[in-house]
Amino acid sequence: MFKLYDVCTNDYIRISLSCRTVWSIWRSLLEETDKLAKAKLAAVEIFQQQIAEDAKHVRQNKLHIAKKVLTDIISQMNADDDDDDDVDDDLYVN
Repeated sequence: MFKLYDVCTNDYIRISLSCRTVWSIWRSLLEETDKLAKAKLAAVEIFQQQIAEDAKHVRQNKLHIAKKVLTDIISQMNADDDDDDDVDDDLYVN
């Protein structure tokens, strides 16, 4: 520890060289940056899970509607084919 004279307060300030060197300040900056990055990463993972859950419901709904529409289209095509067969049979009977 040594004393440093502070011009603003006209008083001496005690400073410990071991705890506030450039390297210790750099290390604390890196540690705080790491903590902040981990917190942001955790928030992003939670957000991603929520989006994935919502997308899953949308995908299932879309698939359900597609199956229903496909079934309706196939039944309509079969009905049209049956109607065409009746018309063709009437043409060839003469």
